[in-house]
Amino acid sequence: MFGDTEVPLQIIQEGVIRCEAPPHQPGKVTLCITSGNRESCSEIRDFDYRAKDSSCAHCNFSQTEATKSPEELLLLVRFVQMLLSDFSLQRGDNIETGIHLLQKLKADDDSWGYIIEALLVGSGTSSTTVDWLLQQLLKDKLRQWLSSKSQEEHDHPGCSLSKKEQGIIHMLAGLGFEWALSPILSHGVSINFRDINGWTALHWAARFGR
Repeated sequence: MFGDTEVPLQIIQEGVIRCEAPPHQPGKVTLCITSGNRESCSEIRDFDYRAKDSSCAHCNFSQTEATKSPEELLLLVRFVQMLLSDFSLQRGDNIETGIHLLQKLKADDDSWGYIIEALLVGSGTSSTTVDWLLQQLLKDKLRQWLSSKSQEEHDHPGCSLSKKEQGIIHMLAGLGFEWALSPILSHGVSINFRDINGWTALHWAARFGR
């Protein structure tokens, strides 16, 4: 509960929770955990709301991006969909790879259809659509990167994805890219792999409030 406003929280694991702070004017408010009855069941702390710098590059980008019309967003979605599907089909090296890619494209049809339908009925927002498209592009690039690393492992056994000062799993956790964890873990990266400072993926997620 932030001041008098109660918001839901998500339990990530024991001792780690996540919630979204409600809008508030700059200044301090009390912060505590409740059991859903607006009564504190934890110690009460001060939470500091800070004013955003309206001149920052990210804010200016958001204001510009927010002016995109539904028609423009729909064109953008279909453009990215076309690029990913055509590129994926040309990328297969053999029949087995081609079949796998076609199955993957079919599995993705529902998500593309959902985002397009949301724009057609006017329920899709500009920021949500652009964020979703960025995720699709990153997913495709991650698949290529993992495929390349798998080939390196085949050619040079013992070359682990984890052997970095800061592994890819730490970057993904810090960025909050939960969708990327499964493919990374399936390639043999340990969820408890520590970076040069002894931090695991959970440390990096907590560092950025994920």
